Amino acid sequence: MSSCGAACDRVVIFACKCTLVLHLLVYFPPAQADQYVTREHFVRRNILDGSVLVERKVVLTAEEKQRIKRRWLLAWLPDSMDFIVGQDKDGNITGTVSFAVVYGEIHREYHHVGVGIAPSGKITEVAVMEAKSERPGRLATKVFLEQFKGKGSGRLSLARDIDAVTGATESSKTVVDAVNAIVAVYSESFKE
Repeated sequence: MSSCGAACDRVVIFACKCTLVLHLLVYFPPAQADQYVTREHFVRRNILDGSVLVERKVVLTAEEKQRIKRRWLLAWLPDSMDFIVGQDKDGNITGTVSFAVVYGEIHREYHHVGVGIAPSGKITEVAVMEAKSERPGRLATKVFLEQFKGKGSGRLSLARDIDAVTGATESSKTVVDAVNAIVAVYSESFKE
């Protein structure tokens, strides 16, 4: 075979590979981080317009922290947590949001997670505000985060309640840990 023929074969193979990659991107686009939002935008999305925003810091004693961790089967719980509570003119809660930063155990990664909670205690929205992980954009997709909507009466479990992102199991677990911590502290601190 001549060198010109071999060169033509390489060009054809390269063109075929490029076409295959293009088709894969069209039919299986990479997951985009469509849920990275600012703190202010997240608050506006989860607390009714016209609500008065009240910041409430929940500081846990060592005993309270241990009790909540045991009751909710949590491996991680911060010493304190800030909540932004929306209240109507009569003082009724119209929505609550909180944020937590949780770190992965194996890799040096973190996820800054926001959780919106309805007055009923159910999750209205979960968003990844910021992340440093192997696959941060894959966790910030609607497909993953919408699994949390409507849940909140108890501890969530990866695999049983929430499907992990393929190839990002530890990162998925950090998000579930953050959501569980926020919901647990909310449930224990905002009882009527």
